[in-house]
Amino acid sequence: AFAQRSDADLARWTEALCTFPNSMVDRSVPRTTDDDREQVSRALGARDAWPVLAEPFLDWAVEDRFAAGRPAWDAGGARVVAAAGTWERLKLRMVNGSHSAIAYLGAMAGWDTVDRAVAEPTLRAFVEALLRDEVEPTLPALPGLDPAASRARLLARLAGAALAHRTQQIAMDGTRSYFDTNVTDHHHFFIEGEEGLVDIPGHDLSVSNLPEPPEGMEIARVEVVVRLRKSGA
Repeated sequence: AFAQRSDADLARWTEALCTFPNSMVDRSVPRTTDDDREQVSRALGARDAWPVLAEPFLDWAVEDRFAAGRPAWDAGGARVVAAAGTWERLKLRMVNGSHSAIAYLGAMAGWDTVDRAVAEPTLRAFVEALLRDEVEPTLPALPGLDPAASRARLLARLAGAALAHRTQQIAMDGTRSYFDTNVTDHHHFFIEGEEGLVDIPGHDLSVSNLPEPPEGMEIARVEVVVRLRKSGA
């Protein structure tokens, strides 16, 4: 539709010759911290301003719908599937659902990381029951999927201490999540009603008169969100 509005020939070419396979990726990637940057830079012997840390586990399902032959991504562990939607539902309900439950309850209980929260027997039992009794009965049938084994593997992932995934980060405004490919410091317009974010060019906004941070703290960066609505709304 976007191409059609800008160039009808481009739209026809895209429809005839291009494909856009949907995919699902399941891998926890916590927000990068200063400690992460320091450790990675020491290990590399070079400064990496924004390393990306992730858990060892990776599940990538990609639709077998390519315009010029399928890349050999399955050789690297990708799961080639007819439709990614069912795998996405599995990930959203099992992984995101349990992550959110742990984050909300753990943050309120004062447990600052996911692994710390899962180490509490009462919370772990609650999450296991949630997955077994509430989530698994809603899952579609998928080839090779063993719900009990998937549940055990997920609980083991959540208990891993290496990532130190913070419950407050996961729980923050959990009704809305946004994916942003721009990893630089920048500001956003938020479009009310459409629930969309649009980057604000850096030179279009300046911020001054910031408050003094609490003792022992310093300002790491400033992220501004300007809320928009349709004129006359």
